[in-house]
Amino acid sequence: YDGVYRGTYLLCEKVEVRSGLLDIVDYDELIERTFDTDGLTVATGENRYGCPYSYLAGLDADSGAQGAYLLEIDEYFYTGEDAWVSTKSGLHFTVQNPGYLSEADGAYIGEFLQRIENAIENGGVEPDTGEKASDLLDYDSLARFFLLSEWSKNPDYWRGSTFFNKPAGEEKLYTGPVWDFDIAFGIRKGESGTTGFLRSDDGWLGGLTALPGFQEAVRAVWQNEMEP
Repeated sequence: YDGVYRGTYLLCEKVEVRSGLLDIVDYDELIERTFDTDGLTVATGENRYGCPYSYLAGLDADSGAQGAYLLEIDEYFYTGEDAWVSTKSGLHFTVQNPGYLSEADGAYIGEFLQRIENAIENGGVEPDTGEKASDLLDYDSLARFFLLSEWSKNPDYWRGSTFFNKPAGEEKLYTGPVWDFDIAFGIRKGESGTTGFLRSDDGWLGGLTALPGFQEAVRAVWQNEMEP
């Protein structure tokens, strides 16, 4: 533009909660309408599993399962975010919506993620509650994400740019929307080989890929959708 070549650009919408993109309750907007956050500062606490999380001290929101969340696995930059939670295995999730967590909401969403992790690591059943991993985690959306990320050889996935959402009123985590393929498809040569998996042992994936139910979900998506 202006008569000068300024490179090649890709313009696209970022992952966010709103109609036409991720159409779940905008919990961030609800908090902003309901609570005054001026002057409140970010603090760090631990949930009942001993996992650290950040929250806005003095924010009184406490929605529990009625809250809606957009989460991102982010092992690189989570410490620079205002809202993040972690699990006992060392996974860190930044909370993209809402932009701030109350102490109660931070404890809730971190403990919910820990229940999922516990179920995965215990053969598919949460040992204290008896909940099944397949009831807490949507295998269908995760199977699609897993196959798409592996097929495209995306070095970012499961270490960053890996989004999940929990709709209001549900205690089930869905994977997506997908995002960030700028170094996929062989652009980063060190992770573009045609054999093996990139992430079959990382985080939850090591336990999940050993569970027959998740194997069946992956096989069904591959055989019925991707391979054809």
